[in-house]
Amino acid sequence: MSVFDGIENAQVWENKGSYLLPGSYDLEIVSIKSFETRKKERAFVAEFKVLGTSNKEINIGAVHSWFTSSRHENFLSNVKAMATALLSTDGPIDPSQITAEIMDSLVDKDGATVRGSRIRCDVRLVDTKSGGKFSAHTWRAAGAMGAGTKDEQADNSAPAGEQQAAAN
Repeated sequence: MSVFDGIENAQVWENKGSYLLPGSYDLEIVSIKSFETRKKERAFVAEFKVLGTSNKEINIGAVHSWFTSSRHENFLSNVKAMATALLSTDGPIDPSQITAEIMDSLVDKDGATVRGSRIRCDVRLVDTKSGGKFSAHTWRAAGAMGAGTKDEQADNSAPAGEQQAAAN
């Protein structure tokens, strides 16, 4: 028996903990993954290359992540919002078209079918009742108005706070 038994099933994260900070983003999909956490929760993570942003603290070309898990009450809604925007590149789709089968195909082979696709995201910090903060993400199709680059919008950066995903 080796101390490395099971290593072939271990997840490798290239950019663990590098989340999107408040601002508007034009993003390119690097990977999309779904897995079970050590706490036996369902999790979803998307990694993006930043093509443009209003946040001066974020470097163009940097890779950042968005993580959400089933411990959050809005887990499926958050994932569905992102998937709907991602799949609306040829025009808006009805969110009811996002099914488990479609999501399984998106995460297959770490998102190979959508790798290189573009999506837009606005991130803002929201205060919680307990005094903390979380990052709310609003997803848009790549051609949709709203997210912008450094030249299109003023910087709205702020301290990262607690990086929990919540779609509007």
